[in-house]
Amino acid sequence: MKTMKTKKMSSTFIASLLAVPLSLAITTDASALVVGFDPTGTATYTNFADNWADKTDTGLDIGTIPLPSTVGDEHTFITQLRVDSMNNGGFDTSPISLNQNDPGAGAFFDNRFEITKELKIKDILTEFLDNDNDPSTFPNTANFTAGSMLGGTPELTIYFDPYADGSESNPNNVTCYGSGACAADDGIKILELHLKEGTSSFTATSLTTGTGSFDLTFVASFVDSNYLDIDINNFEAGIGITGTLNIPTFYNPTEMWDGSQTADGIAFKVDSSELFFSEPNQVPEPGTLVMLGLGLFGIGAMRKKKSV
Repeated sequence: MKTMKTKKMSSTFIASLLAVPLSLAITTDASALVVGFDPTGTATYTNFADNWADKTDTGLDIGTIPLPSTVGDEHTFITQLRVDSMNNGGFDTSPISLNQNDPGAGAFFDNRFEITKELKIKDILTEFLDNDNDPSTFPNTANFTAGSMLGGTPELTIYFDPYADGSESNPNNVTCYGSGACAADDGIKILELHLKEGTSSFTATSLTTGTGSFDLTFVASFVDSNYLDIDINNFEAGIGITGTLNIPTFYNPTEMWDGSQTADGIAFKVDSSELFFSEPNQVPEPGTLVMLGLGLFGIGAMRKKKSV
């Protein structure tokens, strides 16, 4: 009896060990990605950067005036951004033709361009901090988690916008930014990304003043390799955007890139930057697959023996 019990315990222990690899897979921390960029659209990458810094621009909050106070409340956040500089290892590597509004003299101005971004997410209130539990008194702070838009719509789209067609975007009166019928005029879609995760926080000090921050991560689902050297087939590559929000806003556009009227919400001054990242797709190693098969075999053997 003692021998049989020992064998049974040994069999169970071995099968349990074999079953462990069922949950194993490669996991690698995301690392900074240096992205090649070609403003000529010929896949001849001449600019390399791991970070894009944005110009000061405008964000719009719809559905929260001045702040939500019930956990679970949702609102929509929209912003339009333009790259101000490209940086690699802390050094400015921007092409000289980036954001050159005046033709100037010299061949390097002939291919002037800007890079514009459209961002639209849901923000869901996770915490409301107010000493007297009255959202109409100040200061009060709202913390949010970012949520995806419905229908699989990309939450972040980036466009290469040549100035030659006269479509320079004006942050004080944005009319296109690549949406709707304006898409052809505003530029070429070079990168499309979906929200992976994100948080934000905002502290209102009055009905017309406040400050906050956001930290968002997006994963690329489309890249135009004529302009950007980003491998999305073998890697999970994307952008991490961090920035600050301030009221009052710096610009006062009448509408955002998607047609939303700024009069229908609260406009923010937005300052932000993007850090590129990549990590290998998480797939089991060949050895793990073998062990996985052994694990299944071990479990099957246990069940068969038990049924006998």
